[in-house]
Amino acid sequence: MDLLSCQFLSSSLAIAFLLTLTLAQQPPLRHFCLDTSGNFTQNTTYETNLNALLSSFSRNSPSNHGFYNFSSGQPGSDRVNAVALCRGDLNSSTSDCFDCINTANAELRNRCPYQREAIIWYDFCMFRYTNRTILGVVEFTPNFYMQNSNNVVDVVAFNQALGSLLDKLRSAAASGTSLGKFATGSERVTPFQTVFARVHCTNDLAEYGCRSCLSQVFVYIPRYLDGKQGGRISLPSCNLRFEIVRFYNLTAADIDTQSPLPSNQPTIAGDSSTSSRTIIIISVSTVAVCVLVIFSFIFIILRSRDRKLRRQKPAFVIYNRTPSAMQRSEDFNSGATASTQSRNDIASVSENELSITEMYPR
Repeated sequence: MDLLSCQFLSSSLAIAFLLTLTLAQQPPLRHFCLDTSGNFTQNTTYETNLNALLSSFSRNSPSNHGFYNFSSGQPGSDRVNAVALCRGDLNSSTSDCFDCINTANAELRNRCPYQREAIIWYDFCMFRYTNRTILGVVEFTPNFYMQNSNNVVDVVAFNQALGSLLDKLRSAAASGTSLGKFATGSERVTPFQTVFARVHCTNDLAEYGCRSCLSQVFVYIPRYLDGKQGGRISLPSCNLRFEIVRFYNLTAADIDTQSPLPSNQPTIAGDSSTSSRTIIIISVSTVAVCVLVIFSFIFIILRSRDRKLRRQKPAFVIYNRTPSAMQRSEDFNSGATASTQSRNDIASVSENELSITEMYPR
């Protein structure tokens, strides 16, 4: 291996290591150290059970579509119960789910060293433990929301599209999909804007429990996310997120709920690539014909004027028109540049900026 190849390989490994380190250091979305169940002290039965439970999790631990349920210890106040939920759109062939739960496991013990009950959320997973019975129980608290700082233009149209989409996703998730109680989908707001959403319940909930949890989440939307381009609300038993760009991986649980375009819009059937080429050819041909007609018209007018001027004034007078024509061309180009710059400005403003707030501050 020559020197150049060695340098390339070492650089690639360094970049990969830095990317892995960056991802591993991403902070959680939110966590709560709860005092409702009290605290424990070192070297007690509860700590022993908690450590045993946390160390028992492995890649081979059985799951129900990314949902894990653990218990350690004899029934009573020292028994530890834990659940973990990974996003339904994570690729099962990768270690994203396992790595997220492992990170949450260690981080929660570090942040809440002596609380009997604690919960933590990451973008990929949620993890919680307690000495209470929580399996199959719908829990609304603690909770939090995050919002996109950008606002939508037409709030009424956006809310109508979002409401219609969420109703369909709630029914799909509550009934269960091929990925558990998880559903994604999109709905057209206008011909130029679409809203995307994802809903998820823990898989231990019955249909009524999942529907009840998501219904409570929907109640929070007009209170905390009204008019926003996106946001998320997370409860222990379910969660929701929506944005104006797709933020999830497409899976079999994705529901096509987009309404058709108005009837006056052209519809082209067949292969999408062929249709796109057809549209481009037709558009270019139409523009070319229009330009040809306009230039022909201008040519005829100028030719007619030229004949009149040749009878009345010296021939060189017609060339005095050239600077003004060039100026008009420059003005048009300047306008195109300004328009392009305006679009760039709009694109930069549409970047998401999230703020986080607890709905019920402690």
